[in-house]
Amino acid sequence: MKEAETSVMKGWSRKTAFIIGKSLLSSLRRRYLYYFRRDYVDSQIRSRRGDCQGCGAACCLRTRKCFYVKDGKCSIYATHIPRFCKIFPVDPLDIRLASVEDVCQFHWE
Repeated sequence: MKEAETSVMKGWSRKTAFIIGKSLLSSLRRRYLYYFRRDYVDSQIRSRRGDCQGCGAACCLRTRKCFYVKDGKCSIYATHIPRFCKIFPVDPLDIRLASVEDVCQFHWE
């Protein structure tokens, strides 16, 4: 089992693995909140301020190239925004878990 675990993460630094883990946790948390705590999501989105810059940083793992992002902008943002992109970020914790504090323009009152 140890050999299989190391082959999955071969070539990844600890930092890369940590960022990917946080991003996955953020994504799973967002889906849980959307499906089981919709009232919380709605209230947080109503109190959210700022605008999405369409950069794709929150939607894609920051350690890999997202095929939606071209020239620093999300290529599907103007035509089709996936549901979970629309609700990102649900709250300040969502921003921290996705590790996009330095680029996300959203904030709460």
